[in-house]
Amino acid sequence: MSHPVPEGYQSIDFGIPFLQLIGPVYHKVGAPVLHLAMRIEHKHCNALGSVHGGLLATLADVASVRALVQARNNGQRAFTISLNTDYIGQAVEGDWIEAHITIKKGSGGVAFALCEIKVDDKLIVVSSGSFKFFTPSEAS
Repeated sequence: MSHPVPEGYQSIDFGIPFLQLIGPVYHKVGAPVLHLAMRIEHKHCNALGSVHGGLLATLADVASVRALVQARNNGQRAFTISLNTDYIGQAVEGDWIEAHITIKKGSGGVAFALCEIKVDDKLIVVSSGSFKFFTPSEAS
């Protein structure tokens, strides 16, 4: 059964091979902070029929990093130092999940983000992480 993508969302290609395996991933057009979403497919589910926790952690990680980079808007990128993820609900095949990010300021090139993943208004994941900024030339 095919489920439509909600109005206001467009698919996004981050150029990350791993995300191409789990996607498609969508972003909400015009949102003040990057806000990612996806439709749960059979390939995203565990043996119990609910979304795999690894997928939820990946979405929280990617959404947090991208929101921080977008907010900084200076050409820097970021990598994850630490990510703590609490699974407090579930999603099943066909559900539309959305990752909402709250950015917390940091210092010394480190920033913090809180991610809440929801199905409709039901909170299913709370994740918090610390992220280090770098310029692409530092990565070589």
